[in-house]
Amino acid sequence: MALHQLTDQLDTIELKARQLAVRLRHVQGVNQELQELNSQLKRELDKANDRIKHLNAATPDTPVPGAAHLVADARDLKKEIHRYIEELDKCIEWLSKQA
Repeated sequence: MALHQLTDQLDTIELKARQLAVRLRHVQGVNQELQELNSQLKRELDKANDRIKHLNAATPDTPVPGAAHLVADARDLKKEIHRYIEELDKCIEWLSKQA
């Protein structure tokens, strides 16, 4: 009887080890994909930083087309985000009073 129980336990451990090996291979695959994606994003970031450096190095005599419009849009967006933050703060304050 004890030998049968040990055999069952050994089979259970073997099954769990196989399941763990399958999970490990899956996680390693996901890890590899994420590392490749991370490398790709780093390359894209480097390219974007290079473009920013190029734009910053442009002299005032050679204006970037649409730059003034982009700055104005960024300012408007910043104001809108600030307004949303203020609204969220008011909502949080109201909810905290309700609790």
